[in-house]
Amino acid sequence: MTTPDDKIVSANRAPAAFTSSHNLAPTSSVSDARSASVLRSLPAPLDRPGVTFYAYGRAALLDAIQLIGFTPGDSVLFPEYICREVTEYVQRFDLEARYYRLQANLSPNVEDLTSAIDRRTKAVIVVHYFGFPQPTILDLQEVCRSRGLSLLEDNAHGFLSCHKGRPLGSFGDAAIFSMRKTLRIRDGAALLLNCPELLRRNLRNQNVPRASRLVEWYWLLQGATMGVASRHPALVWLGRRAKVRTGHILRAFALRSERQRNEGDWDIGRLSRGMSGRSMWELSRSNVASIVGSRRQNYEHLLEWLGDAGDCHILWPRLADGVCPLEFPLLVNDGERAISELQRRWIEANYWPDLPGEVVGDRRRFTVANYFREHLIRLPIDESLRVGGKDGRVVSNPGVVERLVAAYDGGRWGAVAMRFARRR
Repeated sequence: MTTPDDKIVSANRAPAAFTSSHNLAPTSSVSDARSASVLRSLPAPLDRPGVTFYAYGRAALLDAIQLIGFTPGDSVLFPEYICREVTEYVQRFDLEARYYRLQANLSPNVEDLTSAIDRRTKAVIVVHYFGFPQPTILDLQEVCRSRGLSLLEDNAHGFLSCHKGRPLGSFGDAAIFSMRKTLRIRDGAALLLNCPELLRRNLRNQNVPRASRLVEWYWLLQGATMGVASRHPALVWLGRRAKVRTGHILRAFALRSERQRNEGDWDIGRLSRGMSGRSMWELSRSNVASIVGSRRQNYEHLLEWLGDAGDCHILWPRLADGVCPLEFPLLVNDGERAISELQRRWIEANYWPDLPGEVVGDRRRFTVANYFREHLIRLPIDESLRVGGKDGRVVSNPGVVERLVAAYDGGRWGAVAMRFARRR
């Protein structure tokens, strides 16, 4: 089996010896679990052969590592600005997580990345931050190909974005998607294999049973209880209690039925490695054009409000064709204060998840990641929101918080974003 991108993937290598206590073979493939009509209806590049679906991206990452073929002591190169949780999962395989520096626009420092490669390096991970393509992706592709390394795209943010007419996730040997971050679905992630050798290895492991449907009932009841509570503020506490109680009951039954098949941590994420049927159904019926258009419009409106603000810096002041932004990242002078003020007005601003300890502990080397850790805030631009255009309106105080409150119509639509964030 081959793919349209066979010519651009790195050199194939024979599988290395691999030992692990994790049994994370692919869990749900289109070929054996979905009809051809559903496959054709999925947005690109998820309509390609070689896609496996999961509940969460972490399971897709672990399977990608297993398929690439590592031995204990091998290393993976990550960008310095990466979630700590991602590197912790890699380290469970007795692999070393190493880091390369980024430039101020979050693009890789190719020279630093190249110098960090040694004989133990087996893969390089590149992140398309907030849905924006990495401008040096072709350079990284060439570096990996010349060194015999696997290039893995972390495309959790760029599910609907393109670069040079090609969907993100089609440049590396493998790519990880997290559709649930872009769409309002309960779960949904995917692993796309572009390398023919990885595809052949994957085909040997397609018959792993999906997780218990009790987990889908958990999500259904969780959504129902929180949905009622979100419409009646007095019931928020009751809804949260019901959600927790429902989870405890279903988890007990699920553990009893799944204990013979799985190992490791017993939590809902672990028990639901396969993508739920409900989320797949919603994914296949998503109006991609409408979602992309709404997100781009919200982003453009925030650009109008913040373009001439003096107390912030916009990482991407121009929205290139083909980009579907996940969020609006913004650098401010005091990130903690800005987030506190915005959340107080029901605008769901937030930090990036915490960084690996090795990065936080070396502020002199990893200056970009540590600066962004304190100054970058993430603003919602979901298609469910309506960020108003400036239309000549003027705010009495030109500070960034006041501008954002005006853009989100006094926080009314930010409250909606917060509601969905909590339900996720």
